[in-house]
Amino acid sequence: MKQLIKTSFVLLAIVVCACKSTETINPIPANHVVLQSGKSSVTSVGITVFADTVNMFICPKMAACFAPDNVSASVRLVRNQESQRVRLFAGFGGPSRRDRSLASDSTSVRFGGQLYKVILKGEYIGEDDKGRLGRALLQVAPLN
Repeated sequence: MKQLIKTSFVLLAIVVCACKSTETINPIPANHVVLQSGKSSVTSVGITVFADTVNMFICPKMAACFAPDNVSASVRLVRNQESQRVRLFAGFGGPSRRDRSLASDSTSVRFGGQLYKVILKGEYIGEDDKGRLGRALLQVAPLN
């Protein structure tokens, strides 16, 4: 009887642990799209974002890296028949004030008389056996 209870408890513990997720990915904020090389997305303001290149560097576990984690992207923004290309670079996740000052990169673009801010950010979304995992977010929003 004790063996049956012990076995039942172990099986219950395995099921509970298997169903429990240790990482949650933050939802994509308003006016943002996730960038992936070679893919396109449409923003909430109707601008299509073509990610020509997206490069992300996150220092692996147990490595001594001399640069902060960073993301760079070359994207084309298209609205109606107008198109503009932007290149952005942002560091993220560093503990020092210098690293935080690189936490995003921004520029502005104009489509049909309306000015839009374009902001690139990197974000951690989890971890695997090699280290942290991340994603590149691009915000496109009108400026008043």
